[in-house]
Amino acid sequence: MDSQQKSRSKKAIVNDELIRNAGIEEILRVGVDHVSLREVSARAGLTHGATYARYEDADELLVDLWIARLAERAIGLFELCERASTEPTPSNMREVFNFVRDADEADAAMVHLLLTARRIPVLGEEVNEFIENYLMREDCRSQDVSATFTRALCLFSLMTVQIIFSRHVQRPGHYFDRLEEWMTTAFQTDADTVPEIDLAEPTVPYSIVESSDLESVLAAATFHVVGKSGYAHATITRIARRANCSPGSIYSLYDSKEELVIAAYRRTLPERWSRIAYFMHFLDSGFLTQRLYLYTHPENETWRNFLLEFSLASANNTLLYQAHEAQDRGLATLAPLIPDATDEELILLGHIITVLSLLTHGVAFMATATGSLECTNYVQFAEPFRRSVLSCVGTTWVQLCARVDQMTEEQSR
Repeated sequence: MDSQQKSRSKKAIVNDELIRNAGIEEILRVGVDHVSLREVSARAGLTHGATYARYEDADELLVDLWIARLAERAIGLFELCERASTEPTPSNMREVFNFVRDADEADAAMVHLLLTARRIPVLGEEVNEFIENYLMREDCRSQDVSATFTRALCLFSLMTVQIIFSRHVQRPGHYFDRLEEWMTTAFQTDADTVPEIDLAEPTVPYSIVESSDLESVLAAATFHVVGKSGYAHATITRIARRANCSPGSIYSLYDSKEELVIAAYRRTLPERWSRIAYFMHFLDSGFLTQRLYLYTHPENETWRNFLLEFSLASANNTLLYQAHEAQDRGLATLAPLIPDATDEELILLGHIITVLSLLTHGVAFMATATGSLECTNYVQFAEPFRRSVLSCVGTTWVQLCARVDQMTEEQSR
């Protein structure tokens, strides 16, 4: 009897690992909202009865994955970021970046669960323990939040987005090596030498400009429904109800939910020329600090939520992915038009646009995941970071900015 019990226990352990491995693969293949126990069973090579005997539903599987596998990865990454902030040596920063360079499927799944747990109650109960014990260890609504904690939190936010970025987007990663150099220098900045920055409160929340025409009304409704419920649960019926119209009215303008959501997404972005000029100001004194503060401000919660849900959905939806990539390709096609820009300058511009996009998205996404991060001490991260970048690219950057200003002025005529 004892040998039979031991045999069954070993088999159960093996099956658990098969199911967890398959669950991680399914998260990355179809997204958190579409994980099904039946598909996990098939991928694990088990009968669906065996999986249903272990878990009540897919949400219970997600909880088990977090507890058994993924929480320790999140804790490990944050502790490395905290060590790099407290003891900012090149070797400590290298450990952070090597964690991300070596990130595997489990790490990518960890980020997906961390960013979606807020709207899955049973998962949120478990993930919130990590959020409260690590990401909210200090009160980010207080002006007393320390420089080291602010830097650790911003670095963690950036690294989590980098993990899923490198998993789902195929692009050269040369910028990541430069980013490590910039971060190492930035974190060695004495907090006492960082000047205070006066932060302006948002005058108008980031949103979609609403008007009475149906396309604008639908864009605004989509913006709110996707941001609150996630892409998978934002049905045409729910969006129509929010817009006070019929589903048929939506289908008279758009062939699918994807087209509707993409139309709303495009309305959240400024014109390409203004976007590229906008990036050129990120290294101005105080500009990045102000942006991080505004992105994480409670007034901009709906905007953050929508961009997060759109980005996560685009990892598993070809049409959304193409729309997401089209924005960056649009910037890439403009860059060579900068007057007399050299190859070196264009590479530099591409690196900085990528890094700053990841940084601002990472901080905004983590603000959504935690429900906090209205961090009034962003200056302790942003100012050392921009100074570090400028110390490496100063003359080249100034010349490039002048050319972009010239190009922008010509386009506005």
